[in-house]
Amino acid sequence: MINPTIAVTAWWGKTGERYHPAVYHMLDVGMVAAELLSTQPDRLRHVLHTTWGPQICDEQLCWLPYLIALHDIGKISAGLSPRTWG
Repeated sequence: MINPTIAVTAWWGKTGERYHPAVYHMLDVGMVAAELLSTQPDRLRHVLHTTWGPQICDEQLCWLPYLIALHDIGKISAGLSPRTWG
């Protein structure tokens, strides 16, 4: 049986000497997005309203870090082989 922790971290996000699993990278990116939304809300709202229109609301903005974190979901799909299974 495959260890779930090893299976999750086997999908690469960054390779090389400083290997970083995709799932960790996705969490990092989501947390950075959440921090930016909490520290720069007016600036980001302005950019988003300019891009997507004024109809975007706070409830929709709450989902943004989650959606941004999913930007590399394809890297952990069955279509890609894990770099290593440990």
